[in-house]
Amino acid sequence: MKTSELKRIVEENEFDFKKTKKFIYISFSYLEAMKLDLQDHSITLGDGVKLVTDTIKNCMVALIEYSLTPLNEREEEKKYRIIVDNTISQLNDCLTLRVTKNTYYFSLFNDNEELFQRIFTQQEIDNFPAEIKGAILCGFLRKVEVE
Repeated sequence: MKTSELKRIVEENEFDFKKTKKFIYISFSYLEAMKLDLQDHSITLGDGVKLVTDTIKNCMVALIEYSLTPLNEREEEKKYRIIVDNTISQLNDCLTLRVTKNTYYFSLFNDNEELFQRIFTQQEIDNFPAEIKGAILCGFLRKVEVE
């Protein structure tokens, strides 16, 4: 289970989700309901859990499933835009792939997302044509992580 999926389930059940380096906290009205220790994968029920409701069960099940998910499968794959380096161009042109023709070009416009791809995974970047990968290595183009 991805962290984003756990967060979605927790929030759908009207609980608050907070992740730190060591713990994931699930709470409501500032009372800790559950805590997952990310080092030893132990789950602790907080003092705020006096009654096991369906919403708490949903969060517990999701938290258990998350704790059993291997670390490398929890986080979403990073995604990037490829832009022209600002020192070379005053414009922030973004690399765009026209999916139907498998051609690349630079554009400032947000084109139709079904026909044009502007955000790429590292694996997709690794499969770019040699000319584009070379321009990234030389610094003419820059990878910018997308949140």
